[in-house]
Amino acid sequence: MSLLNNKIIIDSNIFLDVIGGFDNNDSLKSKEVLKKVEDGIYKGIVIAPCLTEVYYKIADKRDDLIAKQIIKNILSMNNLEIVPVGREESLKAGRIWSKYNKGKKRDKWLSIVDCLIISIASLLRNVPILTWDDRFNVVSDAKIINPTYI
Repeated sequence: MSLLNNKIIIDSNIFLDVIGGFDNNDSLKSKEVLKKVEDGIYKGIVIAPCLTEVYYKIADKRDDLIAKQIIKNILSMNNLEIVPVGREESLKAGRIWSKYNKGKKRDKWLSIVDCLIISIASLLRNVPILTWDDRFNVVSDAKIINPTYI
């Protein structure tokens, strides 16, 4: 698949999938995508709150020392930009949360981190979000790519 400027926004589930012990069995594809980022085939973008999500999910399943080491490894990756979230992105994420979650059952909700990712993607224009999360399927504010197709 050809991506505009070879940029992709990476959802936390891609990292969590590589680490293992989480909800899907597609870790080989996730590893392949992260290797392509490391090799410079793609320019990876991760929003800062995704690091928080990765950390707390690993710390919860394993421990803080492992979580710290994994975050350190992510931060040292080549061709990976960590994007901060500011006021404009946060307010837009709130509107996105309301648009996609209002009136739905909680288990179908996009998380606030998901909404921040969508906010950043829409502001970056045409940079797709790479995720395994099916809850993104309803999103029209950004391009969503399942790692199977990259």
